[in-house]
Amino acid sequence: MDAEGNHMLQPEDELADNSIAMLANHKTTQYVGVVGVGTPPQQLKFIFDTGSANMWVYSKQCTTEVCTGDNRVQYDHRVSSSWRKNGTGLMIRYGSGSIEGFLSYETMDFGNNKIASNQMFGEVTYTTGRAFQWGKYDGIVGLAFPKLAIDGATPPFDTLFYQKQVNNPVFSFYFTKKPGQSGSALVLGGVAKQFYEGDVHWHKVLTPSYWEIRIRDVLVKKPGQESVIRLNVCDEIKGCKAAIDTGTSLITGPSKSMSSLLRHVAVEEDCSNQNVLPSVGFEIDDVVYWLSGHDYTLTVEDSGENMFGQPQTFCIGGFRDLDIPPERGPLWILGDVFLRQYYSIFDRADNRVGFAKARENVDLSTTATTTTTATTTATAATSVADSTSH
Repeated sequence: MDAEGNHMLQPEDELADNSIAMLANHKTTQYVGVVGVGTPPQQLKFIFDTGSANMWVYSKQCTTEVCTGDNRVQYDHRVSSSWRKNGTGLMIRYGSGSIEGFLSYETMDFGNNKIASNQMFGEVTYTTGRAFQWGKYDGIVGLAFPKLAIDGATPPFDTLFYQKQVNNPVFSFYFTKKPGQSGSALVLGGVAKQFYEGDVHWHKVLTPSYWEIRIRDVLVKKPGQESVIRLNVCDEIKGCKAAIDTGTSLITGPSKSMSSLLRHVAVEEDCSNQNVLPSVGFEIDDVVYWLSGHDYTLTVEDSGENMFGQPQTFCIGGFRDLDIPPERGPLWILGDVFLRQYYSIFDRADNRVGFAKARENVDLSTTATTTTTATTTATAATSVADSTSH
C-alpha cells in the first residue's frame, strides 16, 4: 500500500502477457471478444460491460429475430457436459431494451488458461429493443460490482479471482481509435504499460455497485484560445455522478446539462468543421481529461455510395442526452468516445478507476494474445442496467 493506504500495483500487475485478450473493433462503436462457453467450448462473442454485473448468452431456445439474426451463435446447453441447471427466471432492463430467460451454471473459458468453473449466467429466451436487434454479439459479460448482480450471482471477473485464475483484482481496457483497427484489448489481472503513456491518475468509486466516480464540471476550450469556459453543470459541493461504462458507445448526460454542452459543440454532418470544433474537458478531481473535436466526432458509413462509387459517410457528435431517474440519476456516462482516448484501469482492491493517456499505436508483436475477428453493429444506447429476477 502507499502512504494513503491504497493498493500499489506490483510489477506482475503491470503486464502478464497471457492475460491479454484481444477485442475486435467494429466502426469504433463496439469492442467484442470471444469466450468459450461449456464443454466442449462453444465460441461466443461478448461485449465486456462495466455497466452491468451479470453474464448472459442468447439461448438456442430463443426464437426472436434478435436471437436468430445473421452471424448470431446461440448457446445450446444440451451439448455441454458441464452445464448445470438453476432455473430461476431472469429479466434485465437496459437503457436500450430488455432480455428475459433463466439462470444456469457453466464453465467459461476466457482464453489463455483463464477458466471460470460453475459460473452462474443467464440463458436468454426473449428480447426486446432495437439495440439488441442490430447488435452482432452473442452475449454480455458484466464487469460491475457483485452488489449489482441479480440473485446473488458472482460476476465473472470475481469468479476468476476467487478461483485464482488471476492474481490481482484488477482489469483494464485499451480501445483502438479507427474503425476496424486491430489491437483493442482487455487485460485480466493487471495493466499493460505498452497501451498507455505518462502517469495513471486514480479516482475513487462513489459506491461499490456501478463504476461511478465524481465529475467536478465540464469544460469547453475553443481552438487557439487559452481561456476555458466552465459550463457549471455540476453541484459545487457534490459534483456530478459519472459511470465509466465500456458497454456504452457514446458520452451521455442529463438533458439540461447536455443542452449547455451542445450549444458549444455542433458537429456538421458533412464533417467540414472538425478542425474548428472546441475541445471538451471532463474535470475529475484535480485532473481535466480533454477530448478534441476529432476525438468526439464519429464518422458513420451510410448504405449508399457517393458520385465516385465510394461509401457514403457522414459525421455525428459523440454526445447524447439521457435522463436517468433517481436514485441512479442524474448521471453522466463516459462510454467508448471517452475511453478510446484514455486507457482505463478498474481496481477492485481499492475501489478506484485509473486513467492514462492511451497510445496512438501499440506494438503487439511480442504479446501473447487471443484474437477475435467478431464484429457488431453500432448502438448509441447505454448499457447501464436495471436488473430483476422473477
